[in-house]
Amino acid sequence: MKNLLLVIFSLAVTISSCEKTVEKVVNCTNQIKDNDEKEIDCGGSCDPCPDPATMTCDINSYSFVGVSDQTYAGRLGPSLRVYSYSYSSGYLNFMFLPHDVNVPTQLTTGNFIYNGESYTMGQNASGVYDTGTVVITSIDTLRQIMSGTFGFSARRTTGSSSAQATGGVFTNVRYH
Repeated sequence: MKNLLLVIFSLAVTISSCEKTVEKVVNCTNQIKDNDEKEIDCGGSCDPCPDPATMTCDINSYSFVGVSDQTYAGRLGPSLRVYSYSYSSGYLNFMFLPHDVNVPTQLTTGNFIYNGESYTMGQNASGVYDTGTVVITSIDTLRQIMSGTFGFSARRTTGSSSAQATGGVFTNVRYH
């Protein structure tokens, strides 16, 4: 009887130690945010996610540097509005109808704060309109992230002076 109990105990230990361990399968190419990913198919156990968003440009002689967590884009109907905020100068935003990568696209609106004054694209007393362009240089439609360049002229909303946003660059801007 002792031998039978010893055989049963040994068999039970052997069976319990052979239980199959199920490992969590990490799939970094399934185009969904799962497991420990921070964004779709990146972060956690996958490759690192793209760097945070940035936006920079020169407004006349002043350097605008946007705050990463305050730089983003949103859809307004068929248009995209890119928005950024700088602790030192305020906001800068522009709107456009998106086109293919590397195609210069006319801005439909643009606004910024310069020297504490609000500037917006508009028309001067002679009927001349401010202009601007944006070029999307890369776009990740899966993660909804885009990068590009921009520039535009705008006029002070309370007067006739104008200012230029030149050399604008936005990188890894998330859009929804």
